[in-house]
Formats: sequence, C-alpha cells, structure tokens
Amino acid sequence: MKKKLWILVLLQCLFLLGVAGQYYAVQVFGKEILLKAVPVDPRDPFRGDFARLGFEISRIPAPQEKSDCKRDCKIFVLLEKKGQYYVFKEASFADKFEPEANEAVLVGKAVYHWESERELRVTYGFEQVFVEEGMGKPLEDREAEVTVAVKVWNGRPVLNHVYLNGQLYK
Repeated sequence: MKKKLWILVLLQCLFLLGVAGQYYAVQVFGKEILLKAVPVDPRDPFRGDFARLGFEISRIPAPQEKSDCKRDCKIFVLLEKKGQYYVFKEASFADKFEPEANEAVLVGKAVYHWESERELRVTYGFEQVFVEEGMGKPLEDREAEVTVAVKVWNGRPVLNHVYLNGQLYK
C-alpha cells in the first residue's frame, strides 16, 4: 500500500514539474519574435496597473478550410518576418505549417468576429501585461510605439519583453 502511495505522490510531482517545465522550455528553446502592439486599456481598479494590448495578428482572415468551430477553437497562425516585425501570413485549423527561418507559428484561440464570418479574432495568451503600481500611465499614450518580444516554441508563445518607444519597459 505504501508503495502505491509513493508512486501516486511521484506522479503528482512529475505532473507539476511538467506543467512548470513547459514555460521554461519556451524561454530556453524558443525563438524570439517582435510584434507591434497597441495599448487598449491600462488600468483595472481591481487588479492594478496593466496593459491590455491589441495586435494586428489578433484580427485575421478566416481560413478557407471548413470548420464547425464557432468559439474558442485552436488555430495555427503562420507569421513571417517583414522588416523587424512578424506579420500575419496564413492561418489554419489544422497543424500543417513547417515554418522556415523567417517564419514562426503561433497557436491561439479563434472566435468568429461578430460582423463577419470571414474574419477571426484570435487570442494568444499574452495580451495582458501587468506593471508596477503607478507605472501604467506611459502605456496610455496612443502616440507611443509599443513593441512586444515574444518567445515561441512549438507554437507556444510566452511574453518576454515590452518595449515602449524603443526602450525596455519595466
């Protein structure tokens, strides 16, 4: 009986290490890409200062392939490097992309846009950035240039850095 208990405890520990290890694997093995961002809402009275960021890659044309999905579907988005930023190239509900050196694939959740079924709104999980209390004001400036560095590995994106007007934002 004790042996089964120890095996159960060991399996739980391995599961927790695996969950935490996924984040660190992206940080270590991931490819860094830069995305242009636009601040949407820099303050929440319940959670403090943060920036909810919008991206051009968050509104994309719907893939041509058939899908029964209407909400929170997994979607694979192929990005290509144009200048210093990565931009949308193609999307698919099937994992079919083999990115080249100047490309990256992000896995996100797709929601059909309410105005048209030809456009999707996609979330990737790095749309909110929390900052120190009182430090969110600069992100309110609509004229500011906000750039986000994201690490991507096997389609998993992890926010790495935020740059405000070319400077690392803390």
